[in-house]
Amino acid sequence: MKLMVSAGLALFLVSGGAGADQVSVGQAGGSISRTDCQALATNHTPAGVEYQPGVDVHGHAVAPADLPGGFTYNLPAKVEFDIVVNPINYGQRTLLQQQIAAAQAKLAQNPSDTASQQQLAQAQGQLAAISGRFDNTAMPVGHVSIDTKTGEATLNGQPLIGSQAQILTDLCRKSGY
Repeated sequence: MKLMVSAGLALFLVSGGAGADQVSVGQAGGSISRTDCQALATNHTPAGVEYQPGVDVHGHAVAPADLPGGFTYNLPAKVEFDIVVNPINYGQRTLLQQQIAAAQAKLAQNPSDTASQQQLAQAQGQLAAISGRFDNTAMPVGHVSIDTKTGEATLNGQPLIGSQAQILTDLCRKSGY
C-alpha cells in the first residue's frame, strides 16, 4: 500500500495480517484507496485475544468474577464535563513558585547571598498571602463529551483524535470513502 500525504506526517505503519507495510510520504498532496481506508478503519483482533468468560489465558477453568453481595452500575450513555481553570490563582502561584525555585538555586550555590535570601522570603510571603484567595475564580476553557458506548470524545464539539489519524481520516473523506 502506498499513501502520499503532506509533509507533516513523517512515517506511518499499518499492521496487517502478514506484517506491516510502510507508507511513503511525499510533498505532492494526498491520495488513498477505498481498501486502504477500510483497512485503517477496521479493528482486527488477533485470534485467541477476545475475552472468554470462565477461562484463563491457558484455557483452564476459573471461578467467575461476579461474587455475591456486589452491585451493578450502569454508565450513562454520555459523560460530559467542563474544563475550568483559575487563571488568577494559577498565574500568580506559578510565577511565585518559579521565583522561589530560582532564589533557592542561587542560595544553594551561595548560602550567604543576602539578595537571594530577601527574594526567597518575599516570594514565600506573597505565596502565603494569596493562599485561599481567588480560589473560587473560574474560567471555562472547554466542554468535553464522551460517548461511553463508542468511546468517541469531543472537545467543544470537535473530535479528539491523534494528528496522524486525523490526516488519514481527512484523506479518506476527501477521497469520498
